Amino acid sequence: MPYYLLFLCLLFWACGSEKLEPEVVPALLYQSAADSLAAVRDWPLPPAPKDSFWLAAVGDIVPGTNHPMVLLPPHLGRDLIGERLLPYLQEADLSFGNFETVLRDSGGRAKACYDPKSCFRFRLPPVYVKPFQRAGFDILNIASNHMDDFGRADRLNTERQLQDMGFMPAGLAHRPCVYFVRAGRSCAFCAFSPFYGSFNMKDTAAVRAQIRKAKANSELLIVSLHGGAEGPEYRHQPKEKPEIFLGFNRGNLYETAHLCVDAGADLIIGTGPHVSRGMELYKERLILYSLGNFCTYSFRMSRYGAHAPLLRLALGREGQFLAGQIIPIVQKHGGMPRLDPKGLAIDDLRELSRSDFPESRLWIREDGWFFRE
Repeated sequence: MPYYLLFLCLLFWACGSEKLEPEVVPALLYQSAADSLAAVRDWPLPPAPKDSFWLAAVGDIVPGTNHPMVLLPPHLGRDLIGERLLPYLQEADLSFGNFETVLRDSGGRAKACYDPKSCFRFRLPPVYVKPFQRAGFDILNIASNHMDDFGRADRLNTERQLQDMGFMPAGLAHRPCVYFVRAGRSCAFCAFSPFYGSFNMKDTAAVRAQIRKAKANSELLIVSLHGGAEGPEYRHQPKEKPEIFLGFNRGNLYETAHLCVDAGADLIIGTGPHVSRGMELYKERLILYSLGNFCTYSFRMSRYGAHAPLLRLALGREGQFLAGQIIPIVQKHGGMPRLDPKGLAIDDLRELSRSDFPESRLWIREDGWFFRE
């Protein structure tokens, strides 16, 4: 029997049980990516799988820096992303990452740091972006707290260089949204953050207007929100008030995410806390409050910072969430993402989603697959 058919049989068998037997989990997690993709595209979901749109999404990307000291991966980053992760990114209809650095070989005027213990400035030679081209990334969010590390000129230059490399960056104040066609659908991607130089996500009226405009010109609308407090003590998503971190109001991700869905967004991807946060299903749209760190080379990381999900998501013709898969990754060798045999990112998202959004009708299985209940 072909491997993917065996895999599909296992999926059907497990569907009737809330808990998979331990010996079944490795067969579901660690088969080849190609077999996994072949099997899931045959999964009988409404509407028909042929109408589904597949997206891959990861969290924060800082593949090294040469400021204030040189901390760059060897071999120009050729080995940054593990080979076993590549098919999940390359075979998706669209792949997303959160890009948190300025592109510049050297020089430039770095922003002032009033507290060096809590201030980081990233500068990356453009050649180190090539691994992400090879990996198949399409969309890069650049609306973050590091977009202004070297001022306006380098902020604009970073956007321009990423465009020249074939990426679709978005999130600057003058251009929060990009429009494109993918897999036969007209798509829009919009990015917001509370930081200088980006389209301010705390201006809710302006964000709502941008979302409505983008939705009027697209069939599928993806929104990135970069904000929230940072670190393992901020894994849980607050709902009632904005998050204050280092004295700065970093917005209310919960309130803004719901506002965006109400205005027409089909998928919300949150980044910024540098740890994973839970997932919520709201009005049949999926909200990912934080995807943690995907590739943050040379930075010390806690257990919660080093483990993160690579998410595969299936969206229906109307943008509704159909199904997803958590591919657990761990950063090895100082910050190189690899497949995690322990699957800790799955444990994190199951725990956080269940505790923070108990009313959400999202079923996350022990093997990493998740569905609408």
